[in-house]
Amino acid sequence: MTRTSRAGMASNVPWATAKDAEVVDLTYDDDRNVARHTTSTGDTTLVSTSAYDPPGLLVADTDPRGNQTGARDGSHSKEPLRCG
Repeated sequence: MTRTSRAGMASNVPWATAKDAEVVDLTYDDDRNVARHTTSTGDTTLVSTSAYDPPGLLVADTDPRGNQTGARDGSHSKEPLRCG
């Protein structure tokens, strides 16, 4: 797992910024592809998941809304476009 954390006051931006630190956790599968991407800010946690085929090509991607309790299967999942 890889963890990145950002905190502090932004400078020279005209919009409001979060006061809580943003923590990003990346979890990898056995082939070193990002299988789970978790972003936490204060009391909010967003999780995206991905699946890959044996050559390592992305075959499924589910955004945070699709990983929430009560989400309908497939409603927030997408399959990547294939060329050729």
